[in-house]
Amino acid sequence: MKLQLIVGALLMTATCFQAGADTWTGNLEGGPDLWTGNTTYSIGGNAWNNLTGAKHYWDKISELKFPLDAPFFSLRGSLQWKQCLELHGTVTANMADPSTKMKDSDWVQSPNSLDVSSESDAALKAWAVDAGLRYWFDFPAKTNRLAYALGVGPSILYQKLDWTMSNLDQWYPSDPWSGNDYVGGKVSTYQAEITMPYLDLCGSLKNGKLSGRLEAGVGPAMVKDEDDHILRMKKSSGDLKGWGVLGSAEIRYDFTKHWFGNIRLSAIKIQGSGTQTQEGYGGKLLGYKSTIDEDFSSTAVAAGLAVGYTF
Repeated sequence: MKLQLIVGALLMTATCFQAGADTWTGNLEGGPDLWTGNTTYSIGGNAWNNLTGAKHYWDKISELKFPLDAPFFSLRGSLQWKQCLELHGTVTANMADPSTKMKDSDWVQSPNSLDVSSESDAALKAWAVDAGLRYWFDFPAKTNRLAYALGVGPSILYQKLDWTMSNLDQWYPSDPWSGNDYVGGKVSTYQAEITMPYLDLCGSLKNGKLSGRLEAGVGPAMVKDEDDHILRMKKSSGDLKGWGVLGSAEIRYDFTKHWFGNIRLSAIKIQGSGTQTQEGYGGKLLGYKSTIDEDFSSTAVAAGLAVGYTF
């Protein structure tokens, strides 16, 4: 059985590179996506600073959650040679700010005591590029109309997420009699850059004008982030490593020979850990330096519509 599979794969590869059928085909499509999710980082664990030296905290002493609940626009394209080699790419950017607020929580006295909690308005500038190469294995059609194929190949995803927070509203859950504090205007910024090379696996099924596609990918993720607490004049940056997974499901309908439309659901999860470096650049924290363990997580689910053209 294994020998038959190997021989079949070799025959399909040879068919791809045989003479004839040397035309290029392509698709270009674009449309809106509605994202929901957040990017979160937390600090705790092993720490050091230039005033008191080394210290160990509980796993989470502070958590900051940045919203991704916003409309995006995606432009996708592909070029396919001899129906077996495909170059594909996607560019995505947000069209508006998130509909939810950024949240900041601190556990100062103990891991069971939420001592400080705040919310801020969040403006977002986000964009991503996803590109790769696939090799398609075509299988014989079960009928004259039904055909399916399997594609596999390397891809890489790059995301740049940039938030600006303003209008801080802060209160103290462990001491509710303290009331709340409000600070208007710009209070902080946060940026995260994610680079994720991954192995992409894609399956497609076509029946007449209707077709579907499932995609999945997994790979290592490298994250660099920077948090500027403007009110405290402290800047924190992290260098993190971990893993990411992503997937999508798509249904497409061909209106004509060239024009088509589709609906698409997609999801992505990236997490990593590493060390955050903190540095005070003014006020009471001028000259302050420290390091602390950091955990990072970014999760988003998106639903979208697109119209495309085949050439």
